[in-house]
Amino acid sequence: MIVAENGFKLAAYDVFGGTGGGLAGSSTTATGRAAQLTHSEALFVLLSGDTLDEVTDLWSGLAEGATVIRALAPTPWGAPYGMLTDRLGVTWIVGAVS
Repeated sequence: MIVAENGFKLAAYDVFGGTGGGLAGSSTTATGRAAQLTHSEALFVLLSGDTLDEVTDLWSGLAEGATVIRALAPTPWGAPYGMLTDRLGVTWIVGAVS
C-alpha cells in the first residue's frame, strides 16, 4: 500500500483462486442491488480517499472507456465505493472513508 501525504491510499491485492484477466461482473437482485460479485482476476487495485468528492474526479478519469461494475456512490451499509474494469483491463475499486 502507498499512502500519499494528502491521505490518498493506493493498494493492490491478489485474489485467492483468481486465474488471470477478464472483466469482473456482478449479478443483481430484483431490487437492483448487487447480490454477488463474480470475477476471474488475480489482482484488483484499490484507490481510497477521505471523501467522495476527493475521489470523484479520479473515478471519472478511470471510467472513460471502462466497464463500470458498480457506479461510484454512497452505499446503505457504509462508505461510498465503486468498481470498474478500465480500458486496459485493470479492475479498480475506488472508495472513500466517508
